[in-house]
Amino acid sequence: RREVPIRRELARRFPAYPALAPGQPGPTRNNYRHWKMCVVSHPDILESLIERFSERACALAQGMGMFDPGREGFTSPCLSDQLIGDGTVAKSMFNAVPGDEQFNELTGEWEQVRCDHQARPQHHRTEDEVTRSDVAGTHYGLIQGTNGHHYESVVLDVFHVPGGPGHSEANESIPRIAALVDRLAGGVKWTMWDKAMRGKQIDQIYDMGI
Repeated sequence: RREVPIRRELARRFPAYPALAPGQPGPTRNNYRHWKMCVVSHPDILESLIERFSERACALAQGMGMFDPGREGFTSPCLSDQLIGDGTVAKSMFNAVPGDEQFNELTGEWEQVRCDHQARPQHHRTEDEVTRSDVAGTHYGLIQGTNGHHYESVVLDVFHVPGGPGHSEANESIPRIAALVDRLAGGVKWTMWDKAMRGKQIDQIYDMGI
């Protein structure tokens, strides 16, 4: 089937929404936040979208010759049979996190400062030994594959890394890797991650047979 630009296809399916027409600007951060707040009340919707995206991405990757279950070579695996992972941080809209408050002189009350609700704080000491808190942003993990040619990579999965104890890029990545190993049915031979993995996670990856 011939592929068409997504804006053109959406405009055809939903003609009542002029913002979907080709050439219109993309959604703003406020548009996205409004959409996400609607989705938060039905969290299964977002997960189902990510699940469907991952299914289609894996099918695309295998259609490009990547993750071939019939390809052997455990000691010298092919680059195209590799999961490549890394983390990234989306810059926050506001320099505040949940829990930061300011005094409202009009109401005489303390109130929450406007913030990105999934933003993570980071703490560091200044030259005066004062602990300062800043907003690090919203942490995500990405898993992709490549067929070895420039610009011919496929993002296979994306996931949010929550803040707080027990949550880390490495911990959150393990179930996502396991799901991709199952979905690609023997096509994954190895994985490479940028710095985040520790011994515990490496052992878990070995237990998956990759």
